[in-house]
Amino acid sequence: MGTGERQLVVHLNAPGWRAELEVAQPPTGTWRRVDFDVPLNGGRNPHREPLTAEVRYTTAENRLGDGWEKWFVKVYRCRSFGEAEALRRYLGQQASYIRGANSALSTDRVSPVDPPWSVVPVHIVRCDGGQEIVGPVQTELAASPSAMASRIMTALPSWLTDSPPAPERYLLAVSPFMDDLHWEEHQGWPATEHLQDFTAMAAGLDALHQQDTVHCDIKPANVCRYNTHHVSGYVLIDTDSVTPVYPPPRSLRPTKPYHYKAITDWFENPQLRHLGVDAAILRAHDRFGFAVVVLTALAGKGWVDRVLLRAPEQLTGYHSGADWRTADDRRLVIAALRAHWPDRPDRQWQPLIQTLAEPFGPEIELDSWSSAAWIQRVLRAESACVIEEAKPKLFPTADPVAYAADLEGIRTTALAVPSIRPELMRGRGYGAIEQTANDVALRAAFVRAAGSAAAVAIVIFILLYSVFG
Repeated sequence: MGTGERQLVVHLNAPGWRAELEVAQPPTGTWRRVDFDVPLNGGRNPHREPLTAEVRYTTAENRLGDGWEKWFVKVYRCRSFGEAEALRRYLGQQASYIRGANSALSTDRVSPVDPPWSVVPVHIVRCDGGQEIVGPVQTELAASPSAMASRIMTALPSWLTDSPPAPERYLLAVSPFMDDLHWEEHQGWPATEHLQDFTAMAAGLDALHQQDTVHCDIKPANVCRYNTHHVSGYVLIDTDSVTPVYPPPRSLRPTKPYHYKAITDWFENPQLRHLGVDAAILRAHDRFGFAVVVLTALAGKGWVDRVLLRAPEQLTGYHSGADWRTADDRRLVIAALRAHWPDRPDRQWQPLIQTLAEPFGPEIELDSWSSAAWIQRVLRAESACVIEEAKPKLFPTADPVAYAADLEGIRTTALAVPSIRPELMRGRGYGAIEQTANDVALRAAFVRAAGSAAAVAIVIFILLYSVFG
């Protein structure tokens, strides 16, 4: 900021919690265009209208000693006060849906804005001095409306105003700052230690869908991790894409290649685009993206980008369409995972692979599909992959004492013949052994398994060999 220029400070207040954020000047750069498809639910014909704004990004520091220290800030600039009002209502609705999804995760919170989270919470701030209330959180600039009116030229920093200044065209969206994740490129065997941290995100995604709302851009880059002394887990960011499923949106911003196949089909069909995207397809798009993120953690981002989201090597004649990927067919996903994770002596990965592949089929379009239930099935399948330690193989044995008379008969036969030549003695001795062993085996067949009888013959052979050398 310039010398003596006014600081931009935002107050956040909720029961048992508050923050005082000092917003930093955005890095030098141009504004970026962002398009919204804003629902207009009034009247008999609910529909959506496109709304275009500009956005810049910066950060803020909490000047109070407690609470979340660093915050992420989006600065929106609209073309008119009317569009700013429409965007404020839409962003406030997004923030409300996110709060509802997060509140479904836990009731044991220090404050209503504390984690656990499935989607990072967002708070909308008006730059015209007015208050904004979403759920339990009230936001406002650190200047009263009257002060804003009397000191409009100095109430806001110069980087936030136009000439002439028009603060009513500006909005801020502030959220706790999340550090980016650096996913492993390759996981030679399933990194299942990550699974438990996905449970809250899965439950929150289900809760978001129950509010007829979708995130609409779930991908590895939009997943971060939060850590507090109370709880930790994975959380979704980039909430600009969050939208209700009714009325059906006619404009989406999915990121290729992390999109559900039916979304591509919708984009490529002009006859369908004007009708909007079906709610079942939107939910499936979220569930597909979530499954891709889980496999990114377990198998590695390099494998996901190189194998899962690319066309299989031997696809000729199997599917039509140049855009078909391994992820578009459950059977291909199973085959690719089996090649990536060969079985080990102590692990057979088939139960885990079969369960991980479930979201790569049409079932994710059903209302009954649950990402939380799927994660629980994956956790159970992982434990089923462990092979119990093999027990030592037991061979049948025989008690030589029980065959003492037979052994004595062999000795008597062998000693009754003069041992003129050693080889002759061995020949006759072996003959006696063979005859007696056959007799013993025949008798033993009536009292025990043939395997035990064979063991008796082996024992006799070993004992007599030790006698005759």
